[in-house]
Amino acid sequence: MVPLPLLAVARRTGTVANARSGDRVGPPGSGERLGSDSSGVHGSLRSAIVTADPTDPTPSAEPSQAEFREGRCRDRPQLRFARTVALVVVLVVLGSSGLAACAEDTGSDLAAAPTTSTVAAPTTAATPATSPAAVAALLDLLGRRLELGVEVARTKWNTKAPIEDLARESVALDAIAAAATDAGVDPVAARRLLQAQIDGGKVLQRALHEQWTTQNQPPFVTTQDLATQLRPQLDEVTTQLVARLHDLGGLPALRSEDRVTAEAAIVSRLAGTPRAADAARIALEPLHTG
Repeated sequence: MVPLPLLAVARRTGTVANARSGDRVGPPGSGERLGSDSSGVHGSLRSAIVTADPTDPTPSAEPSQAEFREGRCRDRPQLRFARTVALVVVLVVLGSSGLAACAEDTGSDLAAAPTTSTVAAPTTAATPATSPAAVAALLDLLGRRLELGVEVARTKWNTKAPIEDLARESVALDAIAAAATDAGVDPVAARRLLQAQIDGGKVLQRALHEQWTTQNQPPFVTTQDLATQLRPQLDEVTTQLVARLHDLGGLPALRSEDRVTAEAAIVSRLAGTPRAADAARIALEPLHTG
């Protein structure tokens, strides 16, 4: 689209573009066409450029038909000015056309480009799948520790040592937390599991001492030494507990029916020890789902 100021000046000089054919018409009254521009839109714009200085306030005399044919008007300053303006307009049009084509191509490329979605990476490491064998190995250790609790009760009955030893419990809990940290296991979970075993063991020991008191139980003939025999076995169970937690990726969650089965298995191993069911329930508490 040719700007209105340019068309006005073009009419003044007698040089007007034919917007549809691209031909340029000679001076008024000449009835001649000075040829067609084969460059399409750009040629039409070139032919629409004025041949007179738009800053000149006084209209200049139009060249005669003879002068126009002989090309004498080419030496006029107005024509040189028109050539300069024409070059500028052509460059602007070419640049606009190139930008439009580039924008169109870019839009097509963006429309054709496949869209992708970003998936957030997980913030925690995946835990290994819980296998029945790994859970069974953990439950076996819980039953083994309660069995050792019965032996501890026998030894303390003979030595008259108190059932509860908070200093020793603190040492054991700190030890399992440190071992769990070294193994990449949650130390809080490991500490909670061992605390449940200690509490279940104390329930057994108190129940046994009450029974033996009622029965006037004399000292047992054979018992294991607490410091040199029983505690090393308890510590080995603790080490194995950490290893099983590592295999399972943490504390497994037992369903209600699985918990009942596990409690029954532990009670069977304790061979009729009083309050065995209560001790088993307490020992399995960290594995409850609700």
